[in-house]
Amino acid sequence: MKTVSTVKKDVKRHESFSPTPYPDAKNSMSVGYGRNLTLNPITSEEWRALGGERDFNKKPMTRHEAEYLLENDLANSARAVDRLFSEKELNTRRRDVLINMTYNMGADSVSTFENMIEAIRAGDYEEAAFQMLYNDRSGSKTKWYQQVGRRAEELAAIMRKG
Repeated sequence: MKTVSTVKKDVKRHESFSPTPYPDAKNSMSVGYGRNLTLNPITSEEWRALGGERDFNKKPMTRHEAEYLLENDLANSARAVDRLFSEKELNTRRRDVLINMTYNMGADSVSTFENMIEAIRAGDYEEAAFQMLYNDRSGSKTKWYQQVGRRAEELAAIMRKG
């Protein structure tokens, strides 16, 4: 499997760091570099690596711990993207875009972008970028675009250009 190190920098910039839990755009609790604790709870293996379960409000997460969780989540996101697309369909930057999207919204949500997926498979990256942002030709923005704004615009531009 390809490395996810190139997308890590972008995700860290988009998510920023919080040592204590905070409610995200959907009111789910997140911590670190946007780890959604509601939809993606810390596993027993991850707790062991972090030195045991604890309340991050009482003992905040360190950047080192957040990096560890981020790397795990990016690897999971990359596997989800690689299940959807072949290496022929995506160059590295476009793959990074989809890993970033998957990290942000989850594989199940990304899989609902059926027109985007179809456009990628057809090699129509202009259309794929459009489908990331809009529900239809009337200009109705996707829920994801409404929530993340500039992040979606940036990722769509990379999808378009590769």
